[in-house]
Amino acid sequence: MQRAVALLLALPFASLWLSAAGPPIVSPGPRPVPGDAQDVVVFHRSRPYLVRLHLQAGGKPFQRNWDSTVSQLFRFLDADGDGVLSKKESRQAPSAEQWKQLLAGGEVDPDASPGYEALGGGPRGASLERFRAYYRRSTAGALQVRWGLRASILDPLSDALFRALDTNRDGKLSRAELLAAPDVLNKLDLDGDEMVTPEELQSAPPQQASFMPGSSLGLAPGGLPFLLRQPGDPPGALPAQLLARYGRKGASLGRDELRIARAAFDRLDRNGDGRLDAAELAGWAQLPPDLTVLIEMGPRARSPLTVLAKAPGIDVRRAPGGPVVLAIEKWQIELGLGEGGPAPPRRSTRESALQTFRSFDRNRDGYLDDREVSFPAVTMVALMRLADRNSDGKVSEKEYLEFTDWRDRLNGQTTFLPVEDRGRRLFAHLDRDGDGRLSQRELKTAWSRLQTWDRDRTGAIRRDQMPQQYRLTVSYGRPLRVTVAGPGGFAPPGRPGAATTVPAWRGPLWFQKMDRNRDGDVSRGEFLGTDEQFRRIDGDGDGLIDVEEAERADEWFRKQLKR
Repeated sequence: MQRAVALLLALPFASLWLSAAGPPIVSPGPRPVPGDAQDVVVFHRSRPYLVRLHLQAGGKPFQRNWDSTVSQLFRFLDADGDGVLSKKESRQAPSAEQWKQLLAGGEVDPDASPGYEALGGGPRGASLERFRAYYRRSTAGALQVRWGLRASILDPLSDALFRALDTNRDGKLSRAELLAAPDVLNKLDLDGDEMVTPEELQSAPPQQASFMPGSSLGLAPGGLPFLLRQPGDPPGALPAQLLARYGRKGASLGRDELRIARAAFDRLDRNGDGRLDAAELAGWAQLPPDLTVLIEMGPRARSPLTVLAKAPGIDVRRAPGGPVVLAIEKWQIELGLGEGGPAPPRRSTRESALQTFRSFDRNRDGYLDDREVSFPAVTMVALMRLADRNSDGKVSEKEYLEFTDWRDRLNGQTTFLPVEDRGRRLFAHLDRDGDGRLSQRELKTAWSRLQTWDRDRTGAIRRDQMPQQYRLTVSYGRPLRVTVAGPGGFAPPGRPGAATTVPAWRGPLWFQKMDRNRDGDVSRGEFLGTDEQFRRIDGDGDGLIDVEEAERADEWFRKQLKR
């Protein structure tokens, strides 16, 4: 790699590099696999839309690894190995919150067991299937959702951005003003990192969304217009929601109320009376989705976001390297892939585990009791229930080591989905990757992404033409940096209230190291080579080297090294 970087900095490009490149090798694209589907129902004011996500990690469905970890938990609790959990064994089951904490590899807070009945226990015990169903329905399921609610309708940050860009003070942003955005806003870049931050636009930090944990099944809280379900599940609350949101009166919907395609309406209208009752509406989610997107998660994904299908008339947009955008009248719904990455495994040697145990075992009797684990810290209190496999009210050295070994073997590759109401914020609209900063690419493409909303074709955008924005960001392994409970939001290190959706693993090593501001591009100011080398790599001539251009260049470098 050092030789490759040296070649980049020291050698000119061959003049035939771009022009002589052969056709790309086309490999079969990603395909859905059983168990990878998650449905998102969007309740737009005009009609409902069904978005189907196929979530995969390493070509496997997102639920498979989670199922495996739940099976690990079940086997650990099933002390007698009879394939079911007794009432006694169920007492050691973690609560949903504790299960999330165990999967994340952190400390576990004290909490009560879910209870034998909640875990599906019956006369013969709780089976693995019913046990798994409990956690699947909880906030610790295979897809852990965080619902982001707007803290306020006020948006001083977008006000400041609009004022800075509206140089002629006519209350609109023209094409010329948005094309000039890099020149205008770079003057505010006080630290010279080629990024415009909220602090550089205004003195007060931006208001962030408040996130609350949720399940991958059911209606969103706080008035968010979403319902989550899995294909093939019972209709649940869906028919009632359709009736409540689109019906004017009565217990059925007519064609003028549920404005879906005529063929789809006729398919649901089994009795042919021209109206759909709750029983008929239960089949709405069985219709072909309006939009189907496959999301490949993990560092080896070649096509992270792939639109597999869309219904006629569905407006879907996609900027290179950006999210999939579903535009519905004055709504914009973004589907993106977040930074996540594999969760770091816990590694507790038997010696360190023993040392921890004995540091709490003050009377040296080989057991931990309530008084010992409550002092000097409460981080061990949860273990008095979780590790007490014989339910005798104390934890032996053997039980503690067994629990530690099992916990360290957990493979917590969970899938996370923050769903954020971003309002009609101009800043959020330009901040394509959601990292809380405006990069050079985001400034350069401001007009191309806003011109869609110039509905009257005046060549300018008014504030009231900004769409209502929602962002759904999938991450895998570790949760996207989201502050849950209370005001907060996405928060990468050193930047409270922001989140990056640019995977940290993308691009050659030299590209990652030159990309000092971590915006997913290398500008001329960051590039360490010559002007000629930069122009050769910057194939589209936009003044920025993106990941794809860097990878093509890196491939050429490596071929030269082999000669």
